[in-house]
Order: sequence, then structure tokens, then C-alpha cells
Amino acid sequence: MALKVLDSIWFTPMGTQTIGVVLAQDVQFNTIKCYIGIVNGYDKEDDENKILQQGAKFPLTSAATFFGSHIIEANKNEDS
Repeated sequence: MALKVLDSIWFTPMGTQTIGVVLAQDVQFNTIKCYIGIVNGYDKEDDENKILQQGAKFPLTSAATFFGSHIIEANKNEDS
């Protein structure tokens, strides 16, 4: 699955690792996917790639809170 990063958001609780949510487009099927994961927070591109490879699926309905409701409209037939 080839994924292209569209956007990302970061949360850094004091004294812990960085939590990232990455919004990506599956270029083969032209669908939007979202993943969440914990990373070291030192390199944005590396962190985004790690989350795409090892992160957990994050529901698009929840991702819309961060990235906008247009992602749901673009993927009405997708579950997550």
C-alpha cells in the first residue's frame, strides 16, 4: 500500500514521547486513511513514516476533528 502524507498533527504531553496523528492518501485506491502512534518527535518526516508503517488505524470520523469534515465527505464508503 503506497501512502502519501496529506497532513499530520502532534501532541507532546510533558515528560513523555510525542503522539502523532497522520492523515494519508492511499494512492493506489485513492482513499484517505488515518493512523495514530507514538514517536520520538525529532524528525517530522521520519515520525510520519513510522506512524504510517507501525501506527494504529484512527477513525476518519475522529480525524475530522483535527483535519476537517471534508475527509469524511471524500471517503463516505470507507470505515476508517
